[in-house]
Amino acid sequence: MHQRLFIEKRPEFADDYALTERLKTRLDLAGLQRVRRLAVYDLYDCPEALLPAAISRVFSDPVSDEVRDALPKADFTLVIEPLPGQFDQRADSAMQCLRLLDDAFAPTVVTSAQAWLFEGDLNDDARAKLRQHLINPIDSREKDLAETALPPHHPADPVPRYDGFNALDADGLAAWHAAQGLAMTLADLQLVQSHFRQENREPSETEIRVLDTYWSDHCRHTTFATALHDITFPQTDFGAALADDFANYEAQRQAVYGDKAAARPYTLMDLATIDAKYQRAQGGLQDVEISAEVNACSVYIDVDEDGQTRPWLLQFKNETHNHPTEIEPYGGAATCIGGAIRDPLSGRAYVYQALRLSGSADPREPYAATLPGKLPQAVIAEGAAAGASSYGNQIGLATGQIVEYYHDGFKAKHMEVGAVVAAVPAENVRREEPAAGDLVLLIGGATGRDGCGGATGSSRAQHGGSLQESAAEVQKGNPPEERKLQRLFRNPEFSRRIKRCNDFGAGGVAVAIGELADGLDINLDAVPVKYQGLSGTELAISESQERMAVVIAAADLATMQALAAAENLTASHVATVTADATLTMHWQGDTIVSLKRDFLDSNGAASAQHGVRIAEPDDSASPLAVASEKNWVEALKAQLATLAHAEQKGLGDRFDHSVGAACVLVPYGGRYQRTPAEASVYQLPTEGKTHTASILAHGYNPAVSAWSPYHGGLLAVVDATARLVACGGNAEAAHYSLQEYFRRMGNEPDNWGQPYAALLGAHHALAALGRAAIGGKDSMSGSYHNLHVPPTLIAFAVAPVDVRRVISPEYKAKDHQLYWLRCPQDALGRPDLNAFAANNRFLFEAIGEGNVKSIRAVRHGGILQALYESAIGNGIGVHIDRLEDGFKPEYGGYLISSDGGLGIADNLQHLGFTTDSGKLEINGQSAAIKDLYAIASQTLAGVYPHYESVAETTRVPLATAKDVQRRPRAVSSIAMPRICLPVFPGTNSELDTARAFRKNGGEVKETVICNQNRDALDASLQAFADNIQNSQILVLAGGFSAGDEPDGSGKYIANVLANPRIADAIAALLERDGLILGICNGFQALIKSGLLPNGKIAAPAPGDATLTHNRIGRHIARIATTVVANNHSPWLADFQIGEAHSVNFSHGEGRFTAADAVLKALIKNGQIAFQYAAPGDLAPSMDPKHNPNGSLYAVEGITSPCGRILGKMGHSERHQHHGQQNYPDFRPQNIFAAGIKAFK
Repeated sequence: MHQRLFIEKRPEFADDYALTERLKTRLDLAGLQRVRRLAVYDLYDCPEALLPAAISRVFSDPVSDEVRDALPKADFTLVIEPLPGQFDQRADSAMQCLRLLDDAFAPTVVTSAQAWLFEGDLNDDARAKLRQHLINPIDSREKDLAETALPPHHPADPVPRYDGFNALDADGLAAWHAAQGLAMTLADLQLVQSHFRQENREPSETEIRVLDTYWSDHCRHTTFATALHDITFPQTDFGAALADDFANYEAQRQAVYGDKAAARPYTLMDLATIDAKYQRAQGGLQDVEISAEVNACSVYIDVDEDGQTRPWLLQFKNETHNHPTEIEPYGGAATCIGGAIRDPLSGRAYVYQALRLSGSADPREPYAATLPGKLPQAVIAEGAAAGASSYGNQIGLATGQIVEYYHDGFKAKHMEVGAVVAAVPAENVRREEPAAGDLVLLIGGATGRDGCGGATGSSRAQHGGSLQESAAEVQKGNPPEERKLQRLFRNPEFSRRIKRCNDFGAGGVAVAIGELADGLDINLDAVPVKYQGLSGTELAISESQERMAVVIAAADLATMQALAAAENLTASHVATVTADATLTMHWQGDTIVSLKRDFLDSNGAASAQHGVRIAEPDDSASPLAVASEKNWVEALKAQLATLAHAEQKGLGDRFDHSVGAACVLVPYGGRYQRTPAEASVYQLPTEGKTHTASILAHGYNPAVSAWSPYHGGLLAVVDATARLVACGGNAEAAHYSLQEYFRRMGNEPDNWGQPYAALLGAHHALAALGRAAIGGKDSMSGSYHNLHVPPTLIAFAVAPVDVRRVISPEYKAKDHQLYWLRCPQDALGRPDLNAFAANNRFLFEAIGEGNVKSIRAVRHGGILQALYESAIGNGIGVHIDRLEDGFKPEYGGYLISSDGGLGIADNLQHLGFTTDSGKLEINGQSAAIKDLYAIASQTLAGVYPHYESVAETTRVPLATAKDVQRRPRAVSSIAMPRICLPVFPGTNSELDTARAFRKNGGEVKETVICNQNRDALDASLQAFADNIQNSQILVLAGGFSAGDEPDGSGKYIANVLANPRIADAIAALLERDGLILGICNGFQALIKSGLLPNGKIAAPAPGDATLTHNRIGRHIARIATTVVANNHSPWLADFQIGEAHSVNFSHGEGRFTAADAVLKALIKNGQIAFQYAAPGDLAPSMDPKHNPNGSLYAVEGITSPCGRILGKMGHSERHQHHGQQNYPDFRPQNIFAAGIKAFK
């Protein structure tokens, strides 16, 4: 049986106007008058009697949605659905919710689509524009509403053998190579043919595809491994300097390889890794973990926890998804950060810190200027930002720095980079060689067609037809699944049983399992699948996400499967380690892969490049040569109006920086949250109190790199180091990782000279500083026809730091002294690295003495850009009588403020002092800080708005009810109140919430809601009910329950709460004076269950209170001020009316709204707990600067009439001592202490 539902937002909840104006402007559709959107659901085998319940509790929100049985009439209708085989999170979440309602929904299948209704004068050209804009052939297609049947699943055909392959002559093999669309070279294929001739058999389709994947540039770095001959430098002073660097490199090679150096080829990989090898040979880098597992950079550090010190492993990794993001921005960027997370996760480390970098051409470019076969730059940039932020936000990964770089070269291909930091107690990591008889478990998500050929796709050249041809290549992320993996690997009972681990990234089973041991017998029939019909080849190379492969002893199988099941994960035995050094795969009774390890690991035909020529940079075009400006005010205004120096807070504001309660520096500091932090700084994820944090810094400038790759690589290392030092880090303890992104090399010597020069520049800096890159990632396919990405080398620097010495760049107060610690540059524009190292030592000591109040490294934009950015955070001005070289990009220098003298140092120049004038007063000229900021904040406002375009700025009164009294409570004193904390699919703040309660004297017991099958669900619901029965407090933590789908937050949790067993347990809890708290996603669930505002579970109705999408139409993540409106609730007993708090917010659906009568009742009953307020006068405010989601009456949190239930959007749990240091006078909100005290 088939039913179809159409769900539309009620007019007061729809965003029709903003959407219409956006499409009208961007697509130049003057005749477009109105746009409407409806969610479309097709239900198959849905019990008809239960359909009304499904509609009201799963597919619609009765408060905000209207249900229709047909599409409304429109001038043009376009219905879009995911391509078959693509993961559809909305449909998947709907099916999960349905199975909570009733067992009868077990066979029900749901598919989803979105209907776009357009009104106006739209000719064929206009309709074609809309189709092209809204349908990306990579992941979606137009839906035929006349089709009402599920597409049939056809069983896969047997894996074919390529009969006649071995008999092909040279011409025939070349033609075969071209026809197959392989990433491997013809020379590789010739090697394959030779191998199978020796084997005296024809290859299978799967073997060819496995080899193509295994040997791809993406998986085996074949470009970086190419032997390089005839490396030449210009016959100039620049060339002589490079020759000196090359001589230093050769001396290091001699020291490392000895007599074998002469026979060892020169490669990009060798140059990239020589510093680490040399340092290790000289007795350095003893803190670096050496292991056969190459998951991520890994170093030993000492971590203090509750006064005790023990060794931990600090791991970090950078990842790119340039090709996938270019063709499918949302999915490509989402799985970029997802892949970055899984690398250190496979090293058993918990990932808690991230940094996101992207590269784009001008995102303001008109859609009409889009190149054929390409997506518009705005679509790529906005989609990538949405995808990267959504994945990180959902999984619960704090992103401490977000930077987008602009260069015309990124029109060739977008740049998408994610870098992460993770940590784990060293005692929880076991690394052993797999032995014959060991088992390989596949843990996590099921396998589908998404990601098939991703590794080879990113290694092939992109062309005008790539969008149409690459539909299966882009992986689809499922963040709630990966969150479960994070929790599982955090459990030492699980992690200590892992001998070796790999994540499922590029190459799927073939690589993730194929790399674990020399001999493997893989049963592809045991691989869990998303749907039937996958072929053996698809199972072998699919890059479906959120999967991990672990090697364990056979005796541990039952234990590991039970531990996985407890986290709502499957752990399937899919392979066994063998002693025969052969990769074997079986499928449906057929051996479809049998490849010898030595052949597989040969990485294909050896490649060589004859001719590597490094070009002389054009001094006349040098971005390092900046003329001095007499009128610095106008010059700075012009600079701030450029893309290179535009304010990017509207981009960064959508990334959650506070989840994990470990944020030391917020991305934008100062009371106005405007000064960009120099790096990402987070405390380690210990259970107890720690002072140990990690700094993740980066360096890169595309303009410099495009002019001179050598300077780009060198200055990237310098800037990454300077940023780390500016946060209080020790440059002499820093470790580095490099990210390379270059055009396709071809055979041109000049092309090869670009990455060689960049790596030589990085080597120059690292060798001088006595440090090394211990990891990296390369992407060598940044070309589109004759367009190429700027030669890119990004340096990442990581180091531990004591949180008590962390520094931020914003000025802290007036009358502080300003200094410029300069770094001399040589005639070639290179910093004096001896002076730079001395500067770093001086600053490290000065910070320890407590004299330094702010530091900002000098880079592009010069000291004037640094002076401006340090001023905007707190609106503190500067007075400088004389300043020269104001715009010179003097890398290696620092702007410093101090409340006293800094002592004596070479190159230290006193500039002036800070003021309360709100102006930059320099050389007798002045400019108001607010005027300068207005210029910088407008450049990208049309792409990344920070506030909604139409906003209320009115103030509302404090909603205090004068005559409401605190209700007396009759509870016995309990030494350690017990807190019930359920963990739903998508919950991501349970660890922070549990820590907050434990710190205040509570005992927390988690219940993981498992829904892999009906028995698991039933058992976990019973455990949840029992936990509530034995607890005094129920807390619903923040997150994205079931990914905030279907089309609404909190639905999954609300349906759990409505389960009769759970509803009865909650009623009993309230009857015995128990308390309930819901934060963010938990608040959304309390609202949708009826527990708020009415205090009992009931179905919502139109006009009821609800939480809906933020007015700006996207996720927001920032600190806001709230004030206490009423305090009769036990949760508010420690607060005074009007008391203000600083609270972290991170949500997409936090706007509180209600009918007028409901709002008046809430005010009269004293149920409004907190209101958003201006941080200055603390008056409740509707201004989007203070009310981040546009909530009615500035409501942030409400209580039930009895006060025992509190729901709020702000994350009160996300603050620890030494947290948010660059937000002045942070006022924490400890509602947890009051909840515990209620039972004392």
